Amino acid sequence: WEDVKAKFESQIEILQKSDLANPRNQFYLAQAYNSAGKPLHAIAAYKKRISMTGWDLEAIHSQLQIAKIYEVNGERDRAIMEMMKCYELQGDVESLSELVRMLRLNSQYRSGILYGHALLKMEGMPRIQKLFNTNINWPLAYQEVGLCAFYTGNKVLAKKLWKRITRDKRSAKQL
Repeated sequence: WEDVKAKFESQIEILQKSDLANPRNQFYLAQAYNSAGKPLHAIAAYKKRISMTGWDLEAIHSQLQIAKIYEVNGERDRAIMEMMKCYELQGDVESLSELVRMLRLNSQYRSGILYGHALLKMEGMPRIQKLFNTNINWPLAYQEVGLCAFYTGNKVLAKKLWKRITRDKRSAKQL
């Protein structure tokens, strides 16, 4: 780990001397801070990148990383708020699926159902180009929305979604 950390520290030094008015340099600095295990520096750098013009997908990825940093550090409420911001930036299925998962883990089941219904309506819609090649795990999404439904007393919806998982050929591979 020390070798890897040293590599990122070296990248941070180089990037700090670069033109940080360039959105790409700012993004890579944030990534290096994050990889070096410096979450507070990473969040500040990601926020600066979000405020800049340039490639929209880098800004969206930056927002996603902020949410994940807060989640990893146990700040679930802040993570949820940051993931909502990510969803507002692009409205994609990945951020919405992550938001439903975070809400369920935070016992915010009614909000999970609200966003879960929006997520389920997006299945089969054309995908927006992503920064990284990620695919949504639909069986897992059904499971998350189903759990929120179950805990809010909507056992009919929960059962419907869980049956869908067992019928879905993707489920065996993705769950």
